[in-house]
Amino acid sequence: MATARAMLAAVAMLVAPSLQAAPDDPLKSPSWSVMESRILEGRDYVFDDRVSVTVPAVAEDSTRVPVFASAEGFEAIQRMVIFVDLNPITSAAVLTPATPMGHMALGLEVKVQQATPVRAAVLDKDGIWHIGGGWVSAAGGGCTAPSIASARPDWRERLGQAGGRLWTGEKGEARRLSFTVRHPMDAGFVAGLPELYLDETVISEASGATLFTLRTLASVSEDPNFTLRLPPGTGDILIRGRDNNANRIALRVPSDV
Repeated sequence: MATARAMLAAVAMLVAPSLQAAPDDPLKSPSWSVMESRILEGRDYVFDDRVSVTVPAVAEDSTRVPVFASAEGFEAIQRMVIFVDLNPITSAAVLTPATPMGHMALGLEVKVQQATPVRAAVLDKDGIWHIGGGWVSAAGGGCTAPSIASARPDWRERLGQAGGRLWTGEKGEARRLSFTVRHPMDAGFVAGLPELYLDETVISEASGATLFTLRTLASVSEDPNFTLRLPPGTGDILIRGRDNNANRIALRVPSDV
């Protein structure tokens, strides 16, 4: 009998970790269980104050909701994901550094279909997600609204036009990059307007060494504007990208601007 009890105790110890409850969602999202599998890939996760997400309490324009995500105090971040729980297209952007880093930041604008949590998740060196976020109250309809560009007869001539600027630190080091791309970012929810969105953008040094790869989806706002924190010591920046129809963008941002 004692041997049987010992065997049962050993089995219970092995099974117990898999039965531990997942962390409670502080934002109480009705779709959090879907986010766990869809965005977090079934990996372990924690809600972490070191990941901050700045969003307006109320969206003045559901097609352009500003989001700024910052994560710092980590040893090595492998990836940052921006996602919107209650959107029809939940993922907005995935920022992957060429070399894992301890501090990452990404600013952009997203569409929201209704009141929803907006979140950022960063993947640490051990494969654990760290999550922060906030609620946005919105009238809705941002994801299903047609782009403004779609009503302009010359929109194709403007497609892919880009501009950017670098802000430098105290020692002349490039610290922050901001760039904008002319693009309708259509989600395909409006009759006669197929999906057309900026898909992948590579941010590199002038030498050609990649700094970041940025993947985006149609939940990002029209004519997207991005702000990134750069590693210290970067000079001129090259930006090369494509949309889901293989249209290309290319931009060089000089460090002395």
